[in-house]
Amino acid sequence: MRFLSHDPSAEDTRKLEERLACLEEKLELMQQQLKQLVIENKKLRRDMKFFELMLLEEYHLLIQLLGRDQGDLSIHSIRDSPASRQSPNSE
Repeated sequence: MRFLSHDPSAEDTRKLEERLACLEEKLELMQQQLKQLVIENKKLRRDMKFFELMLLEEYHLLIQLLGRDQGDLSIHSIRDSPASRQSPNSE
């Protein structure tokens, strides 16, 4: 039966160092991926806000073209949405 000693052999040390280097490399790649995803998320939020505003403007234009009073219709304003509580230029 082989007993483990408290002093790791040179081979064990080398393997541990290789494993550590591999894990550090993976960590670096994941951190870069995370940064990229955060940037993409911010861009998608800005795009979504733009299209939301555009859609609301089109609804209001359609109502005007139909000759109806906007006060009688239930179209939500961008000011009513939680996303609008941030200023458009906050990012």
